[in-house]
Amino acid sequence: MDRKLKFDWNAFWIIGIIFTILGAIFTALGIVLYLFVPEVGVIMLLCFGLCGMPFLLIGIIFLAQQAGKRRTAKKLLAEGNYVLAEIMEVSRNFNVNVNGRYPYVVRCKYEDSYGIVHIFRSRNLFFNPESLFRDSFVRVYVRKDNYRQYYVDIDGVLPQVENH
Repeated sequence: MDRKLKFDWNAFWIIGIIFTILGAIFTALGIVLYLFVPEVGVIMLLCFGLCGMPFLLIGIIFLAQQAGKRRTAKKLLAEGNYVLAEIMEVSRNFNVNVNGRYPYVVRCKYEDSYGIVHIFRSRNLFFNPESLFRDSFVRVYVRKDNYRQYYVDIDGVLPQVENH
């Protein structure tokens, strides 16, 4: 299955990009002033470098975390281990607000062979998918040994949707 996964641009991506750019600019400015203006170089390196490095590190950490989530989802899909989870509900995600709108999430459940019920949550959807489901079960790609790493293939039970 060679399909493109859908991901949201969330606040962590945006903050990561902004912090990385600002941190790199401040750190580079401190290094350049240190090398080319010897009379104030150490002070400028300390001022700009000490301000820029935390921004740079935080930005890189945010970007690495988001890239890791994408990489994990792609790996799970490539491995092909999935369970069929029953769609329980569609609800609003009140933790996210974009232009005054709250996205929808699909919650689904799967009971394993040991009787443990696992609840999974889809990515944010900016439309109500409830009336569009083609099936009441959705594929959830999981690691064999760790159900905490998962990807809900919500696009598998929805038609192609384009907002205009």
